[in-house]
Amino acid sequence: MFDSSQDIFYLAASICVGFLTVFLIVFLYNLIKILREVNATIDRVHSKLEKISGLFAFLSNKVVKYGFEKFFSTVKGKNTKK
Repeated sequence: MFDSSQDIFYLAASICVGFLTVFLIVFLYNLIKILREVNATIDRVHSKLEKISGLFAFLSNKVVKYGFEKFFSTVKGKNTKK
């Protein structure tokens, strides 16, 4: 089956290349799964930050419209009525 040491080398090299290929496939599969999770997490954080930004914009518009004293007295009055 093996005529020379070169045949044994080719067999060992082909087995190593096969294992390397399987390792790279598994590694890339797991890397893709991780990157998808990271992307989903970033999207969730981005949507939460947009909501918070909208809230601050709403509150700042109310403060500018009504002034600090009236705005805070209105907020304080609403909290004490509960």
